Amino acid sequence: MFLIFILIVFVAPYAVRPYVLNVDPHLTKWPGNTVPFILAPGYSQAESNTIRLAAAQFQADMGNCIRFLDLGNGPVPPNTNYVIVSPTGGPGVPAQTCYSYPGRVLTPIEQPTVYGQFMAVLNGPDGCLGSARQVMRFFASVLGLRGEHNKPGRDNFIQIDYNNVSPVGRSAGAFTPYNPSQVFINATDFDYNSITIQDPMTYSTSGMPVIRSLNGRPLYNAGRLSYRDCLALSMVYDCRIQCPTFY
Repeated sequence: MFLIFILIVFVAPYAVRPYVLNVDPHLTKWPGNTVPFILAPGYSQAESNTIRLAAAQFQADMGNCIRFLDLGNGPVPPNTNYVIVSPTGGPGVPAQTCYSYPGRVLTPIEQPTVYGQFMAVLNGPDGCLGSARQVMRFFASVLGLRGEHNKPGRDNFIQIDYNNVSPVGRSAGAFTPYNPSQVFINATDFDYNSITIQDPMTYSTSGMPVIRSLNGRPLYNAGRLSYRDCLALSMVYDCRIQCPTFY
């Protein structure tokens, strides 16, 4: 019953306007529309500033209805779910590329009293610290808004050059379509300006774009949420705001 309730709460508002939204019952929305986060050791001051700028811009684009609560390096209040933004990802072998859980993990991670979930945000050719816009993709993911370029049906709108994808991109499944049972989508449309779209040059082995539009419309995002990004998150998190139109 609990998992069914979570699924209804996360999906019901989208009966009219579906988007690429998480419906995995092991993940859900953040209570109080607030995502507490800490920065793990290992970031330079410039990198820390980029991550914080991404959080601030995302929050501003959502009219402060969704908040990213910067806890610095801790401590974290007890029994609080939070995100650990780390240059290496979780324990064990360091991450080769960036990743995030697509929502709040329902069960505590690792130990019954530990509620931190990792988000890998790292620099380098396979990383995502080149701009605040790249980091915003992963803040969108942790809120439950998943990659537009991974939606089932995307091949009607974009082309993925798999021969041009690096081994890291392949192993990370960066361009693999989602399991239709784990996302709620509108397969008949595509948001070419979504913050969730992978930068076309990331994971490229040739210096040519990995993602191309099939109808001539440019894939473009300047580091601001698209109208549809904002609208989708507004419905999930019950935000009564006027979504901006930057594109």
